[in-house]
Amino acid sequence: MRRKFKCVAVYLMCLCVVLGSMCNVRYSFASASFEQGVREYYEAVNSGDLQALYDTLGGSYLRDAREVYEDQENRDHHVGIFNVKHVEIKQIEKMQDLSKFEIATYDQSVGAVLRVVAKMEVYKEEECFVNGENVFYFVLNPEGKIIGCWNFEEEGEDGASNGGISLYSYDTPIADVKSNPSTIRVKTSGGIVKVDFKKYVKVVAKCEVGYPNWNMNALKACAVAIKNYGIARVHRHKYAGLGYDVKATEADQVYNPNKESVPKCNDAVNAIWDVFWVDAKNRLFPGFHVHSKAYNSYAVKNGGVVSQTKAQELASEKGYSWIKILRFFYDRVNGTAYFNQEVAYGTTYMNVYK
Repeated sequence: MRRKFKCVAVYLMCLCVVLGSMCNVRYSFASASFEQGVREYYEAVNSGDLQALYDTLGGSYLRDAREVYEDQENRDHHVGIFNVKHVEIKQIEKMQDLSKFEIATYDQSVGAVLRVVAKMEVYKEEECFVNGENVFYFVLNPEGKIIGCWNFEEEGEDGASNGGISLYSYDTPIADVKSNPSTIRVKTSGGIVKVDFKKYVKVVAKCEVGYPNWNMNALKACAVAIKNYGIARVHRHKYAGLGYDVKATEADQVYNPNKESVPKCNDAVNAIWDVFWVDAKNRLFPGFHVHSKAYNSYAVKNGGVVSQTKAQELASEKGYSWIKILRFFYDRVNGTAYFNQEVAYGTTYMNVYK
């Protein structure tokens, strides 16, 4: 994973969402272009016209949508919009207060965020769709093109889902994670594959830090970061509705099972397999990491991103343990810019669950 800057909560989320009927819809748009873009999207889904649907999308979101929806296997397995039998749109409203949204995108400016409540009938229930009422957020650019959509959990002040007091981004730390997922869905050049989670972590480790001569403490620290990132992506969907949790590229973590195995990386993963790294509020967070500081200005002490080469330096030249390495990068302190703004201030630490 080599990130130069943080782009959260909007980049290609769930193209799959509010589909179907236009009946019983209440609109509250400030601009007719936003209404028109959404109307055309619904019409295209109802008619099954993918080209017309693509015409309503913009930016990187359009590219990623094409990759998913032009794959016949995704149609056969009810991925994304192909999972929806029927939807009745209950409400669409324009969000006036965008302060609770993290809506930086890679390549598009934001014109509006629309909240949509939809009653859906689906082929299979999943995190992105349930039979019954669903809440989605569309993001449109100033020209009225849809550039993102997601269905993150809404949480009220009492912790209940009661009207969107706050909105989770896909980098929000997660409470009460006590087990590793059994599998993770990976978007590869050959399609979407479901991979045993431990295999995934070992493959990413050999691809990201496959250096047999590296210090074991550096490899363990990087393995924890890799595992945390994968767990977080399974729980909070960066690509909600597109049928996968991570890409097999540097957009997430490099996954190439054909690369030659590195036994030392496997040993590092095995050694930390029961470790879950959490913030000061006991919440697991994505383990952002990059090759070196050159790829991300936050890959410094207390910056929130592990520099793999710096981890090796700390282990081999300064004798840091893997725990000390993780705290060097992930502990959040006042006065230092931090990559993931939702990680709590204070000392990070590990939970161990078997």
